[in-house]
Amino acid sequence: MKVWFTNPCGVGIDPNKIKSHNSFYFLRYKSKCDIFVFAETNFNWYLLKGSASFYSRTKFYWQRFKAVTTHNVHAKHGVNQRGGTCSATVGQIAHRISRVGKDKTGLSRWVWVEFKSRENHITRVYTAYCPEKKPPKTSKKTTVYHQQAQYIREK
Repeated sequence: MKVWFTNPCGVGIDPNKIKSHNSFYFLRYKSKCDIFVFAETNFNWYLLKGSASFYSRTKFYWQRFKAVTTHNVHAKHGVNQRGGTCSATVGQIAHRISRVGKDKTGLSRWVWVEFKSRENHITRVYTAYCPEKKPPKTSKKTTVYHQQAQYIREK
């Protein structure tokens, strides 16, 4: 099992732009990995529709493909939203997924995928994103730190 982890500081949102297309092309044809995990995808995945959705943008690259994505369900910043995680599994290993999970708070801090082998061995792969320490006061109030601080204050 080969795992590729990256913090892309956002995955290109427009599937028609070459930068967005090239990242998926690279993962498919150059990386030779089975699991791709991304921290800080910077999307509200539920608002991506049609050809911009994660599934639509990747379904042509792999025959077997399963993904779990998260975004902060409490923040209402539109499609572009700081933070978020994603775990995508491709090829034969995608059939070995037994369970998936997400950060129960809805803050999109992590996702996990659990695999079960024929011998019932269990492997769980976590994708986590930890924001930087408190950003400067001049930063926008949409940073992951601000999103999580607001959630904690409200609770």
